[in-house]
Amino acid sequence: MSTQPHHTTPHPKQPAALREKKKPPAEEIRVAELAIPGYDALDAAEIAERLGRVAFSLPDLKQIEDYEARHRGRRSVILAVRAARSARTHEHKYASF
Repeated sequence: MSTQPHHTTPHPKQPAALREKKKPPAEEIRVAELAIPGYDALDAAEIAERLGRVAFSLPDLKQIEDYEARHRGRRSVILAVRAARSARTHEHKYASF
């Protein structure tokens, strides 16, 4: 009996998304690295509230967005992160005036 794993070839009529294997992210983000302590214990409203109240750095916001997209994928959180990133971008743009 072989100990080699049995690999199957995807059916050619399957959608491309099913045929392609997902590549692991270059660098997996761990929840402990996020700028929001206890992130996984918070609901979407609590995260959105913190994003609107605290001036997170643009790299922190990008990391939060990436983590959310890879894990729970809550649209309301992703939109809140993008709004916070947009606000920070505008602050940096006009800070030199």
